[in-house]
Amino acid sequence: MTGAGITSNNQVVYQMVGHPVGVYYLQKSNGIGADGKCIVEDLNDDGEIDANPGGDRYIAGQVMPKTYLGASLNIRYKQFDLSTQWNGAFGHKIYNGTSLFYSNLTNLPSYNVMKGAPERGIYDSNITDYWLEKGNYVNIDYITLGWNVKAPKLDKVVKNLRLTFSVNNVATITKYSGITPMINSTKIVQDTNDKDYNTFGMDNKRLYPLARTYSLGLSVNF
Repeated sequence: MTGAGITSNNQVVYQMVGHPVGVYYLQKSNGIGADGKCIVEDLNDDGEIDANPGGDRYIAGQVMPKTYLGASLNIRYKQFDLSTQWNGAFGHKIYNGTSLFYSNLTNLPSYNVMKGAPERGIYDSNITDYWLEKGNYVNIDYITLGWNVKAPKLDKVVKNLRLTFSVNNVATITKYSGITPMINSTKIVQDTNDKDYNTFGMDNKRLYPLARTYSLGLSVNF
Protein backbone atom coordinates (compact mmCIF):
# COMPACT_ATOMS: atom_id res chain seq x y z
CA MET A 1 0.00 0.00 0.00
CA THR A 2 1.73 3.16 -1.22
CA GLY A 3 0.86 6.75 -1.93
CA ALA A 4 -1.01 9.54 -0.11
CA GLY A 5 1.44 9.49 2.80
CA ILE A 6 1.08 5.76 3.49
CA THR A 7 4.44 4.16 4.20
CA SER A 8 3.47 0.71 5.47
CA ASN A 9 4.10 -2.46 3.47
CA ASN A 10 0.67 -3.96 3.98
CA GLN A 11 -0.40 -5.76 0.83
CA VAL A 12 -3.91 -5.14 -0.43
CA VAL A 13 -4.15 -6.80 -3.85
CA TYR A 14 -3.04 -10.38 -4.45
CA GLN A 15 -2.84 -12.83 -7.33
CA MET A 16 -4.30 -16.10 -6.04
CA VAL A 17 -4.77 -19.46 -7.70
CA GLY A 18 -8.40 -20.14 -8.60
CA HIS A 19 -9.46 -16.50 -8.41
CA PRO A 20 -9.70 -13.58 -10.86
CA VAL A 21 -6.57 -11.58 -11.63
CA GLY A 22 -6.25 -9.16 -8.74
CA VAL A 23 -8.32 -9.82 -5.62
CA TYR A 24 -8.53 -7.85 -2.39
CA TYR A 25 -7.26 -9.97 0.50
CA LEU A 26 -8.05 -7.98 3.64
CA GLN A 27 -9.04 -7.99 7.26
CA LYS A 28 -12.76 -7.57 7.89
CA SER A 29 -13.91 -4.43 9.65
CA ASN A 30 -16.99 -4.26 11.87
CA GLY A 31 -16.94 -0.46 11.93
CA ILE A 32 -15.21 2.16 14.04
CA GLY A 33 -15.22 1.89 17.84
CA ALA A 34 -15.83 4.65 20.38
CA ASP A 35 -12.06 5.14 20.64
CA GLY A 36 -11.84 5.90 16.91
CA LYS A 37 -10.10 2.60 16.15
CA CYS A 38 -11.20 0.11 13.54
CA ILE A 39 -12.93 -2.97 14.96
CA VAL A 40 -11.31 -5.95 13.24
CA GLU A 41 -13.12 -9.29 13.19
CA ASP A 42 -11.37 -12.44 14.38
CA LEU A 43 -12.19 -14.51 11.31
CA ASN A 44 -10.46 -17.74 12.40
CA ASP A 45 -11.76 -17.55 15.99
CA ASP A 46 -8.35 -18.07 17.59
CA GLY A 47 -8.74 -15.17 20.00
CA GLU A 48 -6.09 -13.05 18.27
CA ILE A 49 -6.10 -10.53 15.44
CA ASP A 50 -3.53 -11.52 12.84
CA ALA A 51 -3.03 -9.24 9.80
CA ASN A 52 -0.60 -11.62 8.09
CA PRO A 53 -1.65 -13.67 5.06
CA GLY A 54 -3.32 -16.83 6.29
CA GLY A 55 -4.48 -15.05 9.44
CA ASP A 56 -7.61 -12.97 9.79
CA ARG A 57 -8.02 -12.11 6.15
CA TYR A 58 -10.57 -12.97 3.49
CA ILE A 59 -11.12 -12.34 -0.22
CA ALA A 60 -13.21 -9.18 -0.23
CA GLY A 61 -13.69 -8.63 -3.95
CA GLN A 62 -11.92 -8.26 -7.25
CA VAL A 63 -10.07 -5.43 -8.99
CA MET A 64 -11.03 -6.09 -12.59
CA PRO A 65 -14.62 -5.28 -13.58
CA LYS A 66 -16.84 -8.25 -14.37
CA THR A 67 -18.74 -6.26 -17.01
CA TYR A 68 -17.84 -3.37 -19.26
CA LEU A 69 -20.29 -1.02 -20.97
CA GLY A 70 -19.80 0.77 -24.25
CA ALA A 71 -22.61 2.54 -26.07
CA SER A 72 -22.91 5.15 -28.79
CA LEU A 73 -25.92 6.96 -30.17
CA ASN A 74 -26.23 8.96 -33.38
CA ILE A 75 -29.39 10.88 -34.29
CA ARG A 76 -30.00 12.98 -37.37
CA TYR A 77 -32.95 15.29 -38.02
CA LYS A 78 -32.97 17.50 -41.09
CA GLN A 79 -29.85 19.71 -40.80
CA PHE A 80 -29.04 18.70 -37.22
CA ASP A 81 -27.31 15.67 -35.74
CA LEU A 82 -26.52 14.52 -32.22
CA SER A 83 -23.91 11.96 -31.21
CA THR A 84 -22.90 10.67 -27.79
CA GLN A 85 -20.61 8.03 -26.33
CA TRP A 86 -21.12 6.24 -22.98
CA ASN A 87 -18.89 3.80 -21.12
CA GLY A 88 -19.01 2.03 -17.80
CA ALA A 89 -17.74 -0.82 -15.65
CA PHE A 90 -19.46 -3.01 -13.06
CA GLY A 91 -18.81 -5.82 -10.59
CA HIS A 92 -15.50 -4.64 -9.13
CA LYS A 93 -14.25 -2.69 -6.14
CA ILE A 94 -11.79 0.13 -5.42
CA TYR A 95 -9.61 0.49 -2.35
CA ASN A 96 -9.88 4.13 -1.30
CA GLY A 97 -6.42 4.62 0.18
CA THR A 98 -6.67 8.39 -0.20
CA SER A 99 -9.72 8.46 2.06
CA LEU A 100 -7.99 6.12 4.52
CA PHE A 101 -5.10 8.53 4.99
CA TYR A 102 -6.98 11.83 4.91
CA SER A 103 -9.72 10.65 7.28
CA ASN A 104 -7.20 9.80 10.01
CA LEU A 105 -7.28 12.60 12.60
CA THR A 106 -3.89 11.57 14.03
CA ASN A 107 -2.38 13.24 10.95
CA LEU A 108 -3.40 16.67 12.24
CA PRO A 109 -1.81 19.21 12.17
CA SER A 110 0.94 17.88 9.89
CA TYR A 111 -1.61 17.09 7.16
CA ASN A 112 -5.04 18.36 6.36
CA VAL A 113 -8.03 16.00 6.57
CA MET A 114 -11.10 15.45 4.41
CA LYS A 115 -14.35 17.28 4.91
CA GLY A 116 -16.43 15.34 7.41
CA ALA A 117 -13.44 13.57 8.97
CA PRO A 118 -13.74 15.35 12.36
CA GLU A 119 -17.35 14.20 12.68
CA ARG A 120 -16.38 10.60 11.93
CA GLY A 121 -13.73 10.69 14.65
CA ILE A 122 -11.34 8.12 13.14
CA TYR A 123 -7.91 7.78 14.73
CA ASP A 124 -6.70 4.76 12.81
CA SER A 125 -4.96 3.87 9.53
CA ASN A 126 -5.42 0.11 9.80
CA ILE A 127 -5.77 -1.41 6.34
CA THR A 128 -9.08 -3.30 6.36
CA ASP A 129 -12.10 -3.62 4.10
CA TYR A 130 -13.60 -0.53 5.77
CA TRP A 131 -12.14 1.53 2.90
CA LEU A 132 -13.20 -0.85 0.13
CA GLU A 133 -15.96 0.54 -2.06
CA LYS A 134 -17.97 -0.58 -5.07
CA GLY A 135 -16.43 0.81 -8.25
CA ASN A 136 -19.50 0.66 -10.50
CA TYR A 137 -19.92 3.66 -12.77
CA VAL A 138 -21.47 4.96 -15.97
CA ASN A 139 -19.59 7.76 -17.70
CA ILE A 140 -20.99 10.01 -20.41
CA ASP A 141 -17.83 10.47 -22.42
CA TYR A 142 -19.03 13.16 -24.81
CA ILE A 143 -22.06 14.78 -26.45
CA THR A 144 -21.72 16.54 -29.79
CA LEU A 145 -24.42 18.61 -31.50
CA GLY A 146 -23.88 19.38 -35.18
CA TRP A 147 -25.57 21.79 -37.58
CA ASN A 148 -25.06 21.40 -41.32
CA VAL A 149 -25.65 24.94 -42.51
CA LYS A 150 -27.35 25.52 -45.83
CA ALA A 151 -25.97 28.57 -47.58
CA PRO A 152 -27.42 28.81 -51.09
CA LYS A 153 -25.53 32.02 -51.82
CA LEU A 154 -22.22 30.24 -51.17
CA ASP A 155 -22.94 27.02 -53.11
CA LYS A 156 -20.50 27.87 -55.85
CA VAL A 157 -17.65 28.30 -53.36
CA VAL A 158 -18.53 26.27 -50.28
CA LYS A 159 -19.68 22.67 -50.67
CA ASN A 160 -20.37 22.07 -47.00
CA LEU A 161 -20.48 24.24 -43.87
CA ARG A 162 -20.82 22.57 -40.49
CA LEU A 163 -20.92 23.94 -36.95
CA THR A 164 -20.45 21.71 -33.89
CA PHE A 165 -20.67 22.12 -30.13
CA SER A 166 -19.15 19.39 -27.96
CA VAL A 167 -18.94 18.60 -24.27
CA ASN A 168 -16.35 16.04 -23.17
CA ASN A 169 -16.43 14.16 -19.84
CA VAL A 170 -20.04 15.23 -19.35
CA ALA A 171 -20.80 13.32 -16.15
CA THR A 172 -19.99 10.19 -14.18
CA ILE A 173 -22.79 8.36 -12.38
CA THR A 174 -21.40 6.41 -9.42
CA LYS A 175 -21.64 5.87 -5.68
CA TYR A 176 -17.87 5.80 -5.30
CA SER A 177 -16.83 8.53 -2.84
CA GLY A 178 -13.42 9.31 -4.38
CA ILE A 179 -12.60 11.82 -7.09
CA THR A 180 -13.35 9.35 -9.87
CA PRO A 181 -13.96 5.61 -10.15
CA MET A 182 -12.06 5.54 -13.44
CA ILE A 183 -8.74 4.65 -11.84
CA ASN A 184 -6.00 2.37 -13.06
CA SER A 185 -7.04 -1.27 -12.93
CA THR A 186 -4.60 -2.67 -15.45
CA LYS A 187 -0.99 -1.81 -14.68
CA ILE A 188 1.73 -0.56 -12.36
CA VAL A 189 2.83 3.03 -12.96
CA GLN A 190 6.27 4.57 -12.51
CA ASP A 191 7.37 7.92 -11.16
CA THR A 192 10.09 10.13 -12.63
CA ASN A 193 12.74 8.00 -10.89
CA ASP A 194 11.38 4.81 -12.51
CA LYS A 195 10.14 3.59 -9.15
CA ASP A 196 7.12 1.31 -9.41
CA TYR A 197 3.92 2.18 -7.57
CA ASN A 198 1.30 -0.51 -7.34
CA THR A 199 -1.87 1.40 -8.14
CA PHE A 200 -3.67 -1.72 -9.34
CA GLY A 201 -7.20 -1.29 -7.98
CA MET A 202 -6.19 1.36 -5.46
CA ASP A 203 -7.02 5.03 -5.23
CA ASN A 204 -3.76 6.36 -3.81
CA LYS A 205 -3.85 9.95 -5.05
CA ARG A 206 -1.70 9.21 -8.10
CA LEU A 207 -4.39 10.18 -10.57
CA TYR A 208 -5.09 13.63 -11.96
CA PRO A 209 -8.88 14.10 -12.13
CA LEU A 210 -10.48 14.36 -15.56
CA ALA A 211 -11.75 17.79 -16.54
CA ARG A 212 -14.95 18.64 -18.37
CA THR A 213 -14.23 20.57 -21.57
CA TYR A 214 -16.41 22.54 -23.98
CA SER A 215 -15.52 23.18 -27.60
CA LEU A 216 -16.92 24.84 -30.70
CA GLY A 217 -16.01 23.60 -34.15
CA LEU A 218 -16.30 24.94 -37.68
CA SER A 219 -15.77 22.77 -40.73
CA VAL A 220 -15.73 24.25 -44.23
CA ASN A 221 -15.35 22.18 -47.42
CA PHE A 222 -14.63 24.04 -50.64
